[in-house]
Amino acid sequence: GNGLRAAQAASPARRVSAGGLIMATLFVVATPIGNLEDLSPRAARVLAESPVVAAESVSRAKKLLAHLGLTGKWLVSCREANRRQAAAKVLQALGDGKDVALISDAGTPGLSDPGQAVVEEVAKLGHRISPVAGPSALAAALSVAGIKQAPFVFLGFLPAKSGARKRLLEQAGAGGWSLVAYEAPHRMADTARDLGEVLGER
Repeated sequence: GNGLRAAQAASPARRVSAGGLIMATLFVVATPIGNLEDLSPRAARVLAESPVVAAESVSRAKKLLAHLGLTGKWLVSCREANRRQAAAKVLQALGDGKDVALISDAGTPGLSDPGQAVVEEVAKLGHRISPVAGPSALAAALSVAGIKQAPFVFLGFLPAKSGARKRLLEQAGAGGWSLVAYEAPHRMADTARDLGEVLGER
């Protein structure tokens, strides 16, 4: 009703649930891919104001927070192996009225990133989710590739096994659109061979 809209307008970072409880915000914060100067002023402010930081790598998060001169944060490990436990801790913090900043190792969280599971669980319960836009490996790569940028197909991380990888590349390549994929450094050579074999010169 009008009261709910007024509360939301007065406090953009929080909103009131149907039961009258203050609901905290999950901020999905893009962080630098390599150059710390790419961190936006808004991202720095959100990290400073959020008492909880959920991070793909706690050690990297500590370095970023130290660079910003920030201490005293509750750091939640949000790796692929513990994404369900991480989501539960984030939901606990939000339920206690604490805003949470979600960050990945680099770039925008949630894109082929364990933070996606956290966002999905938070969305289910209706907490506010606010993107803090910034660096994105996907957008950065496309911007300098010198190829047709749209339409494109984002494949995320490619399968580790060659057979599955080739099947995905065959399916994705059939449309002739630009393909964007993430790959682990130790698989680059094998993936390059599969790309050449399946897609040829393009």
